Amino acid sequence: SKIVFIVFRHQNTTVQGVLTEEPDRVSQVMVRWAEGISRESIVLVDGIVQRPPPDQEEVHSTTIHQYEIKICKVRMVLQNPCLRD
Repeated sequence: SKIVFIVFRHQNTTVQGVLTEEPDRVSQVMVRWAEGISRESIVLVDGIVQRPPPDQEEVHSTTIHQYEIKICKVRMVLQNPCLRD
């Protein structure tokens, strides 16, 4: 896969994050790793707030519809604590 969508939540507000494979910036391995991030995990993200591309509809799956975050880097801080043994 070359793209993954991640929903970020802060209290009751959600925003869509988009991570796309880009030569010399974001590897296919990073995109695949990001696909496996479990819900409610805590991550640290570097990204750019942007409007979705003109050929894409506004985001309907989050509370913020007009913007998304183009992810440049993502790091795991804490995996979902409910998944721990």
